[in-house]
Amino acid sequence: MVKLLSGGAGEGLQWSKNAHKRRVECRWAVMCPHCKVEFPHSEIDIEKEHHGIWALPGKPQFPEGGSSLECPNCKETSVFQRFQLIYVRE
Repeated sequence: MVKLLSGGAGEGLQWSKNAHKRRVECRWAVMCPHCKVEFPHSEIDIEKEHHGIWALPGKPQFPEGGSSLECPNCKETSVFQRFQLIYVRE
């Protein structure tokens, strides 16, 4: 069985090489302090970021003073610190 995956803008379509295996998607997310909705910060490439069963992958670096992000739900902008990243595995 081959699973068709859509690519990003301008990339067209790509075929999954391991369509028979369930793909686990991992990402870093933050929680909006205004509406309390979790939204994605960055994806984790599990092919490149190999970690053991008990270890989490390294968090991405943040600029000094934090990273200003807009919540896609309520459109409020907040400054987030690296320690606020939440590991999400789906």
